[in-house]
Amino acid sequence: MPYKDIMDSLYFQKLHDEKKIIYDAPVKKIDYSGDLIEITDEEGKIYTANKVVVTVSVEVLKSETIEFVPALPQKKDRCLQWYGNGFGMENVSEI
Repeated sequence: MPYKDIMDSLYFQKLHDEKKIIYDAPVKKIDYSGDLIEITDEEGKIYTANKVVVTVSVEVLKSETIEFVPALPQKKDRCLQWYGNGFGMENVSEI
């Protein structure tokens, strides 16, 4: 295993051990209206963070199973609606 891969693995393990990466907690709401971001999972537990990385598919975003507060900007929402209606991923690359 290359050195970089080992270091990346150790770094992510450290983040997980420090509870900075949470697994198996489906997200229902992301509130980024304040100084801290509040993420609410499907059980109602609230996590707070300075920054959040959201890696969900376009289909999940389109389904609106995750509530964003404030709502996603209109431009991004419009791109999501185009996806699957004759437009490809190149149209949602700005999301």
